[in-house]
Amino acid sequence: MISRKTFYEAGKFSIVGIANTIIDFGSLNLMSFIFGINSGLGIIVLNSIALSFAVINSYFLNKFWTFKKGKIFISREILLFIFINIISGIINTLVVYLGTTFFNHVNFTDVIWMNLVKICASIFSAGFNFLSYKFIIFKKK
Repeated sequence: MISRKTFYEAGKFSIVGIANTIIDFGSLNLMSFIFGINSGLGIIVLNSIALSFAVINSYFLNKFWTFKKGKIFISREILLFIFINIISGIINTLVVYLGTTFFNHVNFTDVIWMNLVKICASIFSAGFNFLSYKFIIFKKK
């Protein structure tokens, strides 16, 4: 059974996730527009940069608001956060790269297809991140 506290944290995590998604998608779409890149190796670079902006936002909001893990920065915590987000980012970027580069998207424009693939990658990342943040990075002792 899910505790009331976990349910509450999941709600706050979702709000932070919406902010992160806006940062992630907004950055990716802006860079895609500026550089004219929607697939191929270039999408790996753009997606990695966009994810980095969202990850920085995620750390601070989840640490201080969602999981209320104090005001002291602990190097182990930061290293775990970076490690978890590198794994999540690699998977997210791999899904975006494969989906935009190797799958046919006849009925969609390149930009719409890129965003649909990014949604799929983000859904998986959100679940992985919540579990990792709650039970590994910001776990209560």
